[in-house]
Amino acid sequence: MKLKLMFLFSILLIIPSAIFGALLKSEFTDIGTGEDPLQHFNVGMINDDLLDNAVQNMHETLDECPIILRVMAESEEEFVFLRTKQRVKVLEVYKGDNLRVGDSIYITKYQSSVFFEQKAVNMGFVNTMIPNDEYLIFLESKIISVDNREAIYETPGYIIAPIFAYKDRENELVDPIRQDYISASYSMLMNNEFFAVSQEGIDKLNNLKDILQARYPAD
Repeated sequence: MKLKLMFLFSILLIIPSAIFGALLKSEFTDIGTGEDPLQHFNVGMINDDLLDNAVQNMHETLDECPIILRVMAESEEEFVFLRTKQRVKVLEVYKGDNLRVGDSIYITKYQSSVFFEQKAVNMGFVNTMIPNDEYLIFLESKIISVDNREAIYETPGYIIAPIFAYKDRENELVDPIRQDYISASYSMLMNNEFFAVSQEGIDKLNNLKDILQARYPAD
């Protein structure tokens, strides 16, 4: 009898919880899924002072990265827990062991962080890769993934993600919507390659890209 009473009591507790959970779920929109989920987020823009130091550091040290690749983006960027990743195909290995032309790997940015409550994404001031376009990428190491079948590599710990499109993209300047955390809606920057507050900053990033891609040219 006691077991029956305990079972009935448990059922009475579970049913309201399940109903409440279902109601909440019906009202909740998963902004990490669906077509172009980044449209729901704001992204950071780098100011000139921070950019100057970051670009100078990249000029001096990027060649020391253990992995340097030319890749072709194979997928859109995906949300994974509180980070993002993107699948690419290796087209050329300029530097790096255990990677071969034709390998499909995932790239995640060191800076990659998703803040769902604030609807903000740290993208390392560099846009997502466009599927079928080619990129010069500097990587630090392979990281441990939940699914061991996936080869995931992370960019180094620079403020600016070292990912450079071989095809030029227009970089439109927009006014930040916040000054404490300099940011704008991704929808306003979605066609950019870089997210910077000034044309001078954009020019410095493009100059860095030109120098690096002359050193590591596409075939």
